[in-house]
Amino acid sequence: SGIAKKYGTTVTALATANSITNTNVIYIGQKLKIPATKTLTSAVISQYAKGVIDGKYGNGSTRRKNLKAALQAAGYTGTDTQIDKIQAKVNELIMY
Repeated sequence: SGIAKKYGTTVTALATANSITNTNVIYIGQKLKIPATKTLTSAVISQYAKGVIDGKYGNGSTRRKNLKAALQAAGYTGTDTQIDKIQAKVNELIMY
């Protein structure tokens, strides 16, 4: 998970890109392909933020889990940083 985090991707995406079946085993010197991920633009952040406000992803920890799954299904990494950016946009939108 450290490699995935370092490169802004997921363990699943790394495993898929490298045909790895056991994600607990990599070898010293093994070269890994880093899969490309989509960039979370401000327009996309706004789109997901509006979905959060509309209740599309639930509440609390369920919201984070559902939002992460939705982001990953759309080709984004769904990292905590991405979710935090969406939450910040939610806070901005509900303040005005």
